Amino acid sequence: MNNLFKKAFLLSLAITIIGAIMKINHTDGAQIALIIGILSTLAYVVIGIYEVNTSKRINQSEKIMWTIGFIFINFFAGLFYLLNGRKRVV
Repeated sequence: MNNLFKKAFLLSLAITIIGAIMKINHTDGAQIALIIGILSTLAYVVIGIYEVNTSKRINQSEKIMWTIGFIFINFFAGLFYLLNGRKRVV
């Protein structure tokens, strides 16, 4: 579980960028790539929310803040969580 968030985040980022480039170039299969990117985004959001809400190191107000961040600004919250937040939370 420790490495699952990182893998899901990087997979989502890569597939979404590739899907966007394919969509710009009007390549077949771009829609499928973007759908997979959205599903993998949903995966890392769920994993991040689960890790934050099961943590015993942070208080309730920080858990609410992380949850709102993951829901509304998922890329930036995920990037910040991956680079800085996981050291404090997990």
